[in-house]
Amino acid sequence: MNEFREKYVEFTNNIFADIFATFEDLAKQQTNRDIKYFTFDNIRDTTLLLGKEEKLLNSLSKFFGGVSKGDRRLYFFNGDPNKGYLLYKESSNQNVMVQLKRTKNEWVEVKRDVKKGRDIELKKPKCLDEYLLRRWFYESFGEYKIF
Repeated sequence: MNEFREKYVEFTNNIFADIFATFEDLAKQQTNRDIKYFTFDNIRDTTLLLGKEEKLLNSLSKFFGGVSKGDRRLYFFNGDPNKGYLLYKESSNQNVMVQLKRTKNEWVEVKRDVKKGRDIELKKPKCLDEYLLRRWFYESFGEYKIF
């Protein structure tokens, strides 16, 4: 599983390198040291820590839904908390950049840009297939042993 995690991190890094290369404006922003990004898990964890539903955070959920290759990330550049860029790769290898703006009560979409990206595949370690097969067998048949 550790090897799979390492492969997934490499896969995700390759996806976002391709997205940044696709959108020239973002590529320029990469030289800025003040870059922050958040995943859906970060936003969910923040809501949990607050101990209550936060309307502004909840408004971001709709942007994280849907099918994508790898994770979706919400990037902030230059320490500006009022303007964000949701980046992800569609399963069709289209790179997507959604510019978001914070209003008083919610995040709203300002602009959406979609461009063709490279096909990036997750290289699974061979041991993962064996592990998944054994886990499925154990979950299906329990302690039953063939030999």
